[in-house]
Amino acid sequence: MDWVDVRDYRAIGDGTTDDAAAFAAADLAAAGRDLLVPEGTYRLGSSLTVENGIRFEGTVTMDAADRLILRRNFEYPSYVDAFGDEVLAFKKAFQALLHFTDHESLDLAGRRIELDGPIDMADAVNTLDTFEVRRVIRNGQINCVAGPEWATDTYASQASYSAGNPKQLTSVADVANIPVGALVEGAGVGREIYVTSKNVGAGTIELSQPLYGAAASQTYTFKRFKYALDFSGFV
Repeated sequence: MDWVDVRDYRAIGDGTTDDAAAFAAADLAAAGRDLLVPEGTYRLGSSLTVENGIRFEGTVTMDAADRLILRRNFEYPSYVDAFGDEVLAFKKAFQALLHFTDHESLDLAGRRIELDGPIDMADAVNTLDTFEVRRVIRNGQINCVAGPEWATDTYASQASYSAGNPKQLTSVADVANIPVGALVEGAGVGREIYVTSKNVGAGTIELSQPLYGAAASQTYTFKRFKYALDFSGFV
């Protein structure tokens, strides 16, 4: 037999039972053969690395923080087969790309991903907010489907400014609602100044560039544009 059925290692596929141990046992026994995941919904209650090839007829579910590493099948179509949803598959594949150092690129294999809203890439990775090694997403398309999720979020808030600290706004009203990455508009504000971070407890906002000649207190407008792949959550 050129494949190993995960059900032979006590995988249930009822969507409730944790089948992670069964998958791991099947992978250990495969010894170079492919794993077969028959029809059903298999819950993986922990992160899982599959060393051998794997073929999905059924699908898997897992918590956002848990990772599925497919060492022999690390390309986007395998994750679509695994999760049965193209956007979730992209998020889980990207999560694996950043967490597993053997992977340097994610091949979309010529597929097109239809997005009805932005993907928060840091949230997709879940447990990382920094990365240093170059990673590549290649060989595919991302299409933004028109809808309300792409509308620019606009906020107006009173804030104070001091020339002694030109890259900070203080006493910001409703600071919790001001999104990091928002474009700042107001008297004395340059063309391309954005919110880089905020401190809700202190009521302060840090800016990407200094202000010049802004009033000591005024109402600023903050515009948060929407991006298909939003990397603003990374440092």
